[in-house]
Amino acid sequence: MRAGGLRGLTSRLLRTPRRRRGVVLAIVAVAASTGVPVLIAGSTSVFTRLATLPLWVIAGAPLLMVAGWGANAGRVAILARANGRRLPFRHAWLVAAGGDFGAALGPGGLTGIAAYIFLLARSGLGSAAATALFALERLLDQLVFAAALAASAAALALGSQHAHPWRLFGIAATLCAGLVFVILVALAQYRRLVRASAWTLARLRIGARRRWRFIRWSFLFRRGLGEVAALPKGRLALIALCAAGYWAARFAILPLIAAGMHAPVPWGYLLAVQVIALFAGQLSLLPGGTITVEAVFAGLLLPFLHRQDLGLMLLVWRGSVFYFTLVAGGASFALATARGPAGAPVPRASQRTT
Repeated sequence: MRAGGLRGLTSRLLRTPRRRRGVVLAIVAVAASTGVPVLIAGSTSVFTRLATLPLWVIAGAPLLMVAGWGANAGRVAILARANGRRLPFRHAWLVAAGGDFGAALGPGGLTGIAAYIFLLARSGLGSAAATALFALERLLDQLVFAAALAASAAALALGSQHAHPWRLFGIAATLCAGLVFVILVALAQYRRLVRASAWTLARLRIGARRRWRFIRWSFLFRRGLGEVAALPKGRLALIALCAAGYWAARFAILPLIAAGMHAPVPWGYLLAVQVIALFAGQLSLLPGGTITVEAVFAGLLLPFLHRQDLGLMLLVWRGSVFYFTLVAGGASFALATARGPAGAPVPRASQRTT
């Protein structure tokens, strides 16, 4: 990454007090998520133990993140094309990585929404279409989580006699189903929601011009969803496959680390731990789900691992999904914003046929 790009990224991040607070929170989160593995292991020797891991673990874990961004880039490119913008794969990859960087900067991943929409809008899509694509991605993600939990529960029920936290699995599955239900109901009752929102804005004495802008934006959002829904079934299946590929790459990181450490933890259990940790991370007040994610790991994996091994596993996993995202994702965010709009408009007649 060029020095100019780094300076540009730094200036954008520190432009307002709110953004400066976000950067400070990210620094605190990195320090806390680095210190917790030391506390779990009971010694700073956890850092020296990194040298005992095979090279294919140290290199493979971040490479899986890169592969996941590649799969997500395919999803971004297809969704953008459905809404009239042909993005080069390279730029779609920068959007995918930069969106994850944005999510890593804020509590609960909420800043990822703004970063993703900002990058898509800067790529030539309107904010309503960009928001619609983000909503569709989140819906697909919830479906993938539900499938992952079902696969994990089946694997554990068939192949392990250990006592497992089935209640936590049930809570996570219920959250997945609940979020999918809310999204589907909101889509089905969209006009009623818009009317209710407009009525609420009027009661709050919001001006007629702003209310009109909101209603217009809402229907552009709806149209963005419709453009994707009108895609051929093969394209929709490819979008779902890209979503599954992204999360498969991310969920493979922890089993890869466990294999390199010869840790006796069933893969199905490791899959469920990661899904539950993702939900728990939404409750953290620090970026990256710091503290809550570590608490989930400690609570669910200590029955299988010694404290020293758990501290090492957590440090390597964090290094791949959090620290690496801040560095590589930050560079991608800077490159995506520095280049400006990318790609070209797609002829209207070809959006549903290609």
